Amino acid sequence: MLKKWWKAAQIYMDKRMLTMIALGFSSGFPLLLVFGTLNLWLKDAGISYAAIGLFSLVKTPYSFKWAWSPIIDRIRLPLFCRLGRRRGWAFFTQIILLFSILGMSTVEPAATPFTMAFFAVLVTVASASQDIVLDAYRIESFNSKEQGAGVAVFVLGYRFGLVFSGAGAIWMASAMDWNDVYKIMALGTIVGMLAVLCSREPAKNEKKAEICYTGSFRKRIKKFLLTAVYDPFRDFTRRADWALILLFIFLYRMSDAYMGPMAYPFYDDMGFSKVEIAYVSKIYGMIATIAGGIAFYIQEDGLDLDRLLDGEIDAMPVTADELDTVAEQGLSYDSFEDTVWVLAFNGNNEVFQNANIRKGLSYAMDRQSYIEILPSYMSYAQALVPEAVNMLDRSYRSVAGEDLMYDYDPETAKQFFNTGLAELGLEKLEKTTIIYPDSDPHHLALSLMQGNWQTNLSAYINIEPLPQDEVMAKVESGDFDIALIPLKATYDAPESLLNNFLAESGSNYYGYNSTAFSEALNAALESTDITTKASSFAQAEQVLLDDCVVVPLYYQTSSYAMGEDVTDISFSPFSGQIHFKYARKPG
Repeated sequence: MLKKWWKAAQIYMDKRMLTMIALGFSSGFPLLLVFGTLNLWLKDAGISYAAIGLFSLVKTPYSFKWAWSPIIDRIRLPLFCRLGRRRGWAFFTQIILLFSILGMSTVEPAATPFTMAFFAVLVTVASASQDIVLDAYRIESFNSKEQGAGVAVFVLGYRFGLVFSGAGAIWMASAMDWNDVYKIMALGTIVGMLAVLCSREPAKNEKKAEICYTGSFRKRIKKFLLTAVYDPFRDFTRRADWALILLFIFLYRMSDAYMGPMAYPFYDDMGFSKVEIAYVSKIYGMIATIAGGIAFYIQEDGLDLDRLLDGEIDAMPVTADELDTVAEQGLSYDSFEDTVWVLAFNGNNEVFQNANIRKGLSYAMDRQSYIEILPSYMSYAQALVPEAVNMLDRSYRSVAGEDLMYDYDPETAKQFFNTGLAELGLEKLEKTTIIYPDSDPHHLALSLMQGNWQTNLSAYINIEPLPQDEVMAKVESGDFDIALIPLKATYDAPESLLNNFLAESGSNYYGYNSTAFSEALNAALESTDITTKASSFAQAEQVLLDDCVVVPLYYQTSSYAMGEDVTDISFSPFSGQIHFKYARKPG
């Protein structure tokens, strides 16, 4: 057990974690300087409870930081860009924080409340902007397996920041003037500044192409507003229930945000000293939070094949590489062909709005040649919906048919492709890049695709490997030409996958809009006869495949194993849930 813990702890010895603690501290400490700690200062200055309550409004920018986050994400700051896009913005916001907190330290709240409010709002805006940058920096600094550890360490630093500006500031205020306390608090920005200067720009971010704005000043402004503001918001509004999501973000913890400011003045009125408030409200709370996190980690020690083999756990998902070990040990397992990998075209791109271009590229792909390079847990896809998806307790594929795809046809591909180029007024395909997860067998498969397109269409298309979470982020934001992505039903029915291609779907990242597809899918959903239902689903699927919005390449199998003598555990290939309702285990 200790060996496993030591192995899991290795990630926390990475020097990046020290940076995350410092940046977390920098993110956390400004919050209480415009919230709880400030309210206690206002109470000592004789400010009324009504005015203290109004001061809580200075936190409002935290609720709206999503509005300017695309701008921060898209542009480089002059001068500061030498540090990199993320580090440059982080250092800039920290400078604003330094001077705005120092500004607060020069103000007498009772004499000039509006000046205090101005500096407090400035702190809030700078802090919220810093949060945007640091969240992006953290995500881009770690791969998918490291994200959990990165978040944990960042939050730990965040908590230390709260202790510094909460308990630390209140404790100091018991021995010195509030203005001097805030001067000391301003020094907290140095922690984040040093972390930024001593760190490196994330490698993922270095790969991202910066937006170049050319033409007249008016055109540059227009293009900037379109790419940095309008396009991201438009993409967001395509998601289902986007307005409710925004409302939730705005209202989340609002009661805490506007009632919380009165806590410190309330403690003071009850006769507690500043030292007591500092220790009880922050120090003890911090200890309890960390202890709770450690306890949870001990309980949730993770899924490990050795633990399954030792009988410590009864069921778990297993990788294809682990199946041989599971079989050798005589354990039972279930496998489901539940995921389809597709080549997806961005229909919001003018070139790929052209159906003939999509069809030309699709017919030019010899997908049968990929079978030889596929691992055992993958198989050739002749349709979109994978085998594991059922319809009324029957495999959908067994009812609808398994072969819906067109065959490799270079001559037909040339006809479609050349027609598309002529319609677009192009002599050749403009620079195009396929993004894909940086793992096997995808690279080999895409290399074969490149060869097909070069040979059959004289089309030269770049391929760019990225971490899978970054690929999906680009697809969801519309920042791609062509992408290799996995599609998986979210529940056991074909419509759970097909619904993603409806024009009104928030998951329609492909800009697809087909009346024939919508009518066929709606007919399937309305029918109660299994034959008619399957036929309509297959018709909708066929329309989708004929339009070549996505090209299915291969299916992937997921597996779940059970411990020794354990029976009747039910696995969901869609939700990933494991059900023990009918499970049996001797003893």
